[in-house]
Amino acid sequence: MTITSVLFFTAALLCCNAQYHIPVIKFEAFAPKGLRVSIPAQDKVERFAIHLNIGNPIEEMEPGDISAYITKPSKGRFTYFDPEIQLNNSVVIYYWVFVQYDQMGFKKSGNPWKVDKLLDISEFEKNAEESCRNRTKVLGMGSVCPEKDIIYDTFSEHTIKSDIWTIEEYIPTKPDWPFNIYQQDPSVIQITDEHLRIAPKIKEANVNKVIDLGDRCTRTGKQCKTQNIGIWNPPVVSAQLRSTAAFCFGNITIRAKLPIGDYVYSEIYLEDINVPERRLIIAFVRGNANYEKDGNDIGGKVLYGGPQKNASDVMDFQSGISKYRSQEHIGKQWHIFEVYWTPKEIKLAIDKYNYGYYSSADIQDTGFHKDDMVRLVLGVGVAGPFAFPDGYTSSGRSKPYRSLSSRAIKTFISNKSVWESTWSNETNLQVDYVTVTSV
Repeated sequence: MTITSVLFFTAALLCCNAQYHIPVIKFEAFAPKGLRVSIPAQDKVERFAIHLNIGNPIEEMEPGDISAYITKPSKGRFTYFDPEIQLNNSVVIYYWVFVQYDQMGFKKSGNPWKVDKLLDISEFEKNAEESCRNRTKVLGMGSVCPEKDIIYDTFSEHTIKSDIWTIEEYIPTKPDWPFNIYQQDPSVIQITDEHLRIAPKIKEANVNKVIDLGDRCTRTGKQCKTQNIGIWNPPVVSAQLRSTAAFCFGNITIRAKLPIGDYVYSEIYLEDINVPERRLIIAFVRGNANYEKDGNDIGGKVLYGGPQKNASDVMDFQSGISKYRSQEHIGKQWHIFEVYWTPKEIKLAIDKYNYGYYSSADIQDTGFHKDDMVRLVLGVGVAGPFAFPDGYTSSGRSKPYRSLSSRAIKTFISNKSVWESTWSNETNLQVDYVTVTSV
């Protein structure tokens, strides 16, 4: 996130409510180099921003020579640390801070802080290393100490970073069989306003022609080329990212706005690199305003998350996966989705609200206690046999295809007028940031 957007966000949230007081801000200067600024990670504190000048006064709401924006705590504190800043005794630091507490913003201009002691950075690093009790492993790196960034992306550049993500190009088959292909189409996947945006697009011309992805294909065989032998091809182009980093265990935080529109769904999950039907779902929500059967609504007001042994299993109220119900379609607002995954437990949260928990015994039953490597997937899927079970109605209209019918795609596209009318500028996945840290 840029300095300009941080200041805009800060100004939009500022509050004069006196019920919360920003705690004491701790400054630590190191020799030969290093500066650390932190506050306690109190309950309901969600974000911390520091703006400072070294040796020169700073005005409130000015970005300062140094600006930092911290969205998650580390070891009980929200901490900014820069190992390259060199300070001397008697140098004065001028600053102001912003804290988001319980969705409200508070700012504080503290008294200038004067460096009166330089701590030994080598002792600090030694103590940190000795306290390392690693559980996370990264493919190609082995074990890593806790609280190290495995994936960190704020999508602040104009292009998708190839060192972090692979943009998939393939024709999906098992385990999902959605009615879309994934392509690197700039009208479908792009970065706008520092957000990743994936907006599926209907492309009926694909239905009755050979689709050949050629050298661009990120898979093999039938997932790269179709044959025009009377079988209807997927009529929608969508997009999917897969992390280049593969890891096991971690703390995953994603701020996203999920798609709204009939028969689209969010794909945010961890996928086993060897057994792709094994997934740890971070955020699955159907785009339909409602999707009902016998009084049960499994549409856009329901968030699903948790370990899934077989991605072909339908997620409904009878499935063993965790569920969170909202008063409105979850895609109406931005949300923070979190998964905390260790060999002994899995915790799921939306906007800091814990809605799912899996104990050591639960994890062993699903197989996620093992150090099997996974990759993070972000994407949008459309229809298919398993994301939308038969027998449900959407806004009173019957599902426009039968899941296991050989004519399912043909029926779906023939009834395009029914579901296409629900697609809008909200029929897209937007992602603000992604962080995966070791545990």
